[in-house]
Amino acid sequence: MKGLLRTLSLHASLVLIVLLVPVAVYELVSQSRLRDMELLAFGGALVYPAYIGLWIRKLRSARSRFILYHLLLVLVTAFMALIAGGNQPTMARIVIPAIVGAAALPVAAIAGLRGNRWLAITGLGSAAISLPVGAALSWGIFVAAALSGMRGGI
Repeated sequence: MKGLLRTLSLHASLVLIVLLVPVAVYELVSQSRLRDMELLAFGGALVYPAYIGLWIRKLRSARSRFILYHLLLVLVTAFMALIAGGNQPTMARIVIPAIVGAAALPVAAIAGLRGNRWLAITGLGSAAISLPVGAALSWGIFVAAALSGMRGGI
């Protein structure tokens, strides 16, 4: 019973932190002299991937942890590319999520050449899931940049 109460109180406090920190950071930044820095206003959103990473860490399967951490990295990279780019769409900003999604392919190839079958299969599975997600996010960033060019800025 004591362990259950400890776990419930931990998760209740984590949920409170996840819900309150981004709002507090946004309000503080928007009222300060740093309000022109778009990325800083969304700095509180860094709590979300950390909280999701905490839940991923609790999974028992190492393969699913690897795949989900890689997918989380692709999503965070796409968000950062979208926010940090500002009004200047560059090709690097557009293709970064797809490149990060494909980052497990060289890992899988090297592991396959070295005979580490488990890591090769895990890398291929991770790339099979994360690469289409990264490509779709890259396409979304490209469309957002094209649409913002039509109206004069993001």
